[in-house]
Amino acid sequence: MDKSSSAVGYVYVWPRVNGTDIPNSATKVAVQGPTAEVVAAWNFVLQMNNSDYFELMWSTSDTGCHISHEPASSPVPAIPSAILTVSEVT
Repeated sequence: MDKSSSAVGYVYVWPRVNGTDIPNSATKVAVQGPTAEVVAAWNFVLQMNNSDYFELMWSTSDTGCHISHEPASSPVPAIPSAILTVSEVT
């Protein structure tokens, strides 16, 4: 997460299943300016059925906040804006 201006902005992240927000699941991250990138990582353990769908939601208090990505630049591969890992536990 990054921000284009110097004031603090807040980014909120939470899971949504089948179009419904999961109660008590949001996280608030403070992002301070264009040189203070934040790497955020969460683990959500949710019981889901075969027909369910998952959405990773985010919102911000400041339109200068964004989830950034960077193209590959030798010798470093590209940095994606998001990585989602899903595991099935049986």
